[in-house]
Amino acid sequence: EPLRVGTFDLDVAGSARADQSIALYRDELILPNSAAPVRIADVQEVEPLPDGFVVRARDNEAYTFRCRQGEQTDLDGWLASLDMLLAERESNAKRRAFAAQGTLTQKFGRGATTYTPVCQGIFGEEIAGGISTSERLLELYPDRLDFYSSTKDSCKAFPPSLKLPLKDIEAIDPFEDGFDVVERGGAVHRLHTTQGDDQVRNEKWLDRFRELLGDEAVKDPSSLVQRKVDDLKSAAVPDNDLLCRGTFNEHEVDGASLPDRYVELFRDRVKVFNAADEPARKVTPYAELRRGDVQEVGLFEDGVDIRTEGGQVHRLPPPGGAGG
Repeated sequence: EPLRVGTFDLDVAGSARADQSIALYRDELILPNSAAPVRIADVQEVEPLPDGFVVRARDNEAYTFRCRQGEQTDLDGWLASLDMLLAERESNAKRRAFAAQGTLTQKFGRGATTYTPVCQGIFGEEIAGGISTSERLLELYPDRLDFYSSTKDSCKAFPPSLKLPLKDIEAIDPFEDGFDVVERGGAVHRLHTTQGDDQVRNEKWLDRFRELLGDEAVKDPSSLVQRKVDDLKSAAVPDNDLLCRGTFNEHEVDGASLPDRYVELFRDRVKVFNAADEPARKVTPYAELRRGDVQEVGLFEDGVDIRTEGGQVHRLPPPGGAGG
């Protein structure tokens, strides 16, 4: 089964042919009209163009593929697939060389051989208890997923903090702004996108995971998100999830005082009511902040700021003896 199929205007050695159907397989690029296929093993370079790309082979033959005028082609997808195959080929060759030398140790630092990642991005990782770590660089290769300890350029001068072999990944579970990487041993890495269009970035990563792990390992994002939404709607909050509660005199950031609010803090959300008896009367909260909506909690001289995703700030003085 081909990785990619598309229609391009093809130019080989000055001979141009329009509307050519091209198929990319793991080991070769199939050209039309009985032309000899281009073996991936013979590809020396793939050069991106604004409207296509050039494949250069060992015999100095150049194959120029251009999108048909007025049509949109998934160039990013084609380039990512070609990069993946070339990286896989190089990785396999390096592995064979290491095996011949009696070692499989990867070198790092200045002078080390570098490989082109299939996918690269910056993520925030959520660990046990919903605690988010600082942002880190992730790189996906044909045989592994590398986690670096930071996003600084200098981080790549050292080995990754974690090298997770793809064979140890059981599943990829997408959610609204990221995905879970589930290891076969049960460990879960919850990764949140941190920049750009989350949906577009997620789809790019999920496409690469499907190519490397197979469709069955990557769960359907729409059904998963809907299931989580349904679970949240139907789930009752256990009493032991209530951490503390009390009455606060909420203020605007400019210092203007608002009416007293009754606040309940749960493990996964904060509920704000207009009166202390409203929870018992099943009154809808004046405001409800889910853990995922809270972007920052800041301490100031006489209270706490809770800043939400939309930029709203809830300023609460310390509870003192109120509530408990």
